[in-house]
Amino acid sequence: MKETLINRLRKSQSKNPEKAALVVKRNEAWKKVSYSMLLKAAKRVSSILIYYGIKPKDKIAIIGANSPEWVISFFGVMMSGAIAVPLDKELKRNEIMHILEDSEAKALIASSKYIDLIQSVASKEQPIFLMDKIGLPADPKLSLAKKDNIFSFLDVSVEESEPKIELNPGDIVEIIYTSGTTGKSKGVMLTHSNILSNIDALINWMELDENMKVLSVLPIHHVYESTCGILTPLMLGGTIFFAESLKKIGENLKETRPNFFLGVPAIFSKMYERINKDVEKSFFAKLLLSLPLFRKIVQKKIKDKIAGDAIFVSGGSALDPNVAKGLKRFGINIFQGYGITETSPVISVENHNNMRIGSVGFPLPGLQVKIHEPNKDGIGEIWVKGPSVMKGYYKNYKATREVLVNGWYKTGDLGRIDDDGFLYITGRIKNLIVTSKGKNIYPEELEKELLKSPFIEEVMVYGKKIAESEKVCATIYPNFDLIKEYFLEVGLESFSIKEIEKFIVKEVQNICKTLSPFKRIKDIVIREEEFPKTSTRKIKRHEVELI
Repeated sequence: MKETLINRLRKSQSKNPEKAALVVKRNEAWKKVSYSMLLKAAKRVSSILIYYGIKPKDKIAIIGANSPEWVISFFGVMMSGAIAVPLDKELKRNEIMHILEDSEAKALIASSKYIDLIQSVASKEQPIFLMDKIGLPADPKLSLAKKDNIFSFLDVSVEESEPKIELNPGDIVEIIYTSGTTGKSKGVMLTHSNILSNIDALINWMELDENMKVLSVLPIHHVYESTCGILTPLMLGGTIFFAESLKKIGENLKETRPNFFLGVPAIFSKMYERINKDVEKSFFAKLLLSLPLFRKIVQKKIKDKIAGDAIFVSGGSALDPNVAKGLKRFGINIFQGYGITETSPVISVENHNNMRIGSVGFPLPGLQVKIHEPNKDGIGEIWVKGPSVMKGYYKNYKATREVLVNGWYKTGDLGRIDDDGFLYITGRIKNLIVTSKGKNIYPEELEKELLKSPFIEEVMVYGKKIAESEKVCATIYPNFDLIKEYFLEVGLESFSIKEIEKFIVKEVQNICKTLSPFKRIKDIVIREEEFPKTSTRKIKRHEVELI
């Protein structure tokens, strides 16, 4: 049998048809979608799409929150032979229009929450299908009848039969548009074999099995969540719980007790802060943690409040080494990974036997990773080769040719590999600052140093061109609340932006004293609102107004 995501899903279903595949909280109760229900609902979606003229290789955009309906829609599109184009629900109208036009989407699937947005960008020729309730028992009150080009999967009457579409491992499953932190997004084409090779390598490296139980929190349109948090457990026959919201992560962790959790650094920083705050309040907890013989008593209590011995994986951007150390001290299994949409996405990750603070672990089995043209410090561009590397960028041969060289994908990231094989990320080539004396400065390194200050909430370091050199500059979004608290403590009554700016400049100067002179920040700009960010909390550098 040809290995495709659908075939692997059927294998999971045949092993345990009534096992919960997807679980969501509705009306204060957790409702399950079994593997049989999932496949049946996906078959219905594919039958309706085919009925309305969708053909193999047509593109269908999907937009909605993390839910069983999103997953069912995704597999329904796949069964019909069409290609899914996941949309970030946080995108602006013009960004969605760009993706719909570039991908040549023939139809859209949306949750009713986003119907106004989708109607404003879709043409009359693009049918819009509402995904609401397709995977769960129908709510008789919900009737979303046909209106213009809007259809409900609930209301359409169609003969449900197994689509006679032959899928192949090399077929494109989805076109994922990159988050565009440095410019306009490009469509990454990922095939069944790309995604499955990444899933199988992850299963092997992390020693995962059919008991995998995930709490899904990160945006489902993003390849990090879709491959690792959704498709991996489904290919194993595991179970996925959908978190109610970011605010309810702690509560949902206690309720669902997952053994696998994907997050980004911001989530784990908050987790560490909360745990550390509780520990600091207790003299005995602090004492026992300092004593190796009794440490496990406190660690067990901490873990029991979260999710026991669950594996926590941080990705999307660099995890603060102090947060990683702190969570490990509390007994939390926290691993850092690294990946890119173009590699389906995981390139490397730590596991129980291979951990090193500050690194992003070992490359996954089956992937080759090398440092191209390393400098004297061993730092160079990270190149990746293997079965999970994308097919290319949709309709963009020039961009594809620029990043694929004899099967090697040029990540655009700078890094090094130590003597034991651990991979470290040092920055992005596009962000690199070069001084008049030819010194290289990695903005990400400086950002980490500045973020050690509790008074700095967000920061972006960059170079400003001056003749043949670059001046090191920083735009900073301060922690206004904490600064105001501090001002009150020391008897200052003025909270003007000028006073806050003076305070931040002094804070940065103190931090810079610990850095080499050529790395010191020369210009500082204060932002009064947060930076624009992608759905995985990366700053959209190209959108930030520079000095």
